[in-house]
Amino acid sequence: MSTFVQRSVLISSLLLSSAIYAVPGDRDLPIDIVADRNQGNLRANVMTYTGNVVITQGTLHIEGQEVVVYRNDNNEISRLVASGTEPAWVADQFDLDEPITRLEGQTVTYDAETGVITAQGSARLQQGRNIATAHYIRYNQETDDFESNFRAPDGSEGERVSMCLTNEEENGQTADRPASCQNIR
Repeated sequence: MSTFVQRSVLISSLLLSSAIYAVPGDRDLPIDIVADRNQGNLRANVMTYTGNVVITQGTLHIEGQEVVVYRNDNNEISRLVASGTEPAWVADQFDLDEPITRLEGQTVTYDAETGVITAQGSARLQQGRNIATAHYIRYNQETDDFESNFRAPDGSEGERVSMCLTNEEENGQTADRPASCQNIR
């Protein structure tokens, strides 16, 4: 194995060894990264993966045409930015008794230090059968706070906010989505 390949494997494993929010024990599991290419800058603490990138660790799943990984001085992930012409997305299960949360858009940013995920450009947030769509969505994993807006912080505008929220039935099952929600993508 060449020195470059060995160094890339070592760097990738170090970059992704952080405490991103998830089901307990998930972040102790191995991280799998599949991409067509990667390159980085050790001094800048940045690694870029391109070409059908798939990153998994336990219930965490990230996909995009490009994923840029930023790490802090402690060699922990501070931020991931996934993008692509197909929606990039981040999905994770934060508690064992909660459904998987998935946030997608043309650009998805996962701030590992704060637990905030944002999506911009045809953004879609789904948690169980609850769905929100808009040009821009911001979701905080720690507090469950979210914001949906037709205008992003950079001033760009797009799709207006659409939501479909369903109640859980008494037995803990989620009710079927009403027909009025079927037009939400």
